[in-house]
Amino acid sequence: MFFPDPSSASLATRRLLMVAHSNSAHTARWAGYFQHLGMVVRVISPTPDAIPGIDVIQFPPDRRWYHALKGLHLYLDYPAWRSIFHEFHPDITHVHYPDVGGRSRFYFNGVHPLITSTWGSEVVESLEFPLSAKHKQGVRRMLRRSSVVTATSRFLAHWTARYCPPGTPIHIIPFGVDCDVFTPDPSRRPKADGPVRLGFFKNLERKYGPEVLIEAFARVVGKHANAKLVMCGKGDMASGLKARAQELGMSDNVEFPGRLPHEQVVTAMHACDIVVMPSTCQESFGVAALEASACQIPVVASRVGGVCEAVVDGQTGLLVPSANVEALADACLKLIGDPDLRQRLGVAGRQFVLDHYQWQANASLMANLYVQILHKTRPQSSNMIVASEET
Repeated sequence: MFFPDPSSASLATRRLLMVAHSNSAHTARWAGYFQHLGMVVRVISPTPDAIPGIDVIQFPPDRRWYHALKGLHLYLDYPAWRSIFHEFHPDITHVHYPDVGGRSRFYFNGVHPLITSTWGSEVVESLEFPLSAKHKQGVRRMLRRSSVVTATSRFLAHWTARYCPPGTPIHIIPFGVDCDVFTPDPSRRPKADGPVRLGFFKNLERKYGPEVLIEAFARVVGKHANAKLVMCGKGDMASGLKARAQELGMSDNVEFPGRLPHEQVVTAMHACDIVVMPSTCQESFGVAALEASACQIPVVASRVGGVCEAVVDGQTGLLVPSANVEALADACLKLIGDPDLRQRLGVAGRQFVLDHYQWQANASLMANLYVQILHKTRPQSSNMIVASEET
């Protein structure tokens, strides 16, 4: 099957309107990539965060008095949206994370070509995170109007398919990892003696299981008193986690550096021997796991959602049941006690990312879809599923 090469495709000077959260590192990378290919990129974001070199417009604008009027605010904001859209006159409109509420009702009506990419929580439902009927209706409307639908993992693609008409292709395009940035630290080698450092690189929120990790780490410290844990992230559980660590007598073993800028994550990972992802929710993917693997660091993660695609159990890391303190502790202890295993998993993890999740290769998949859309051909990709009546 032939896919156009974006380096030779006529994307230059084409106008790309991204509707996405500008405070996301993923948004910044997508915008920068397509600008590098010569596209004129504008991002419309609900947050005012800047992206260097990219035109970012906050929408809706700063909170107005009428935003308290439920429903009516959508209509009153519409003239501003229409002005932004028609002034830019995009060749492609790409909506990331289609949590657009009632705006899907008419903001994107007649917009073509329209690409919609699901990211996770807007389509993945659980007892802990139920989705309202109105929200589901809005997502269905967006996906029905879209020329192309993408998702970051097969797990997420199957959830996305539930909102699509039968026959809709869902193209699987992972976020990927920049393997020129996330590289192994040649000065660090797994060792049998000395303190072992575990790392957590998610927000300190219940769905990511930081409290499970604290309890499991107490068992680790019980057998390895000099073990260290660094919990990089911020969230409403931070103060409670610090208090629990102190209560367990681990204040000297656990660090809370807060949320790290994306460019500092690789340095923090290099200081770790094991990266832990104890998520208790159905995560749509596992970017942190892939970043760790790219750094040749083994991963211990919960067997949930798309994480199972990012971690190959027994080959690039160890998967354990979600919210299981004992299993999480046992997996960490197994790796702590076996430096050779850590080395093997790390090396295999790096190769796994190089083979399947290099950022440039994954980004070119999206560029290929853009090229096909602009050439008015039916979009095809090497990895997709098709929504069916049974999905």
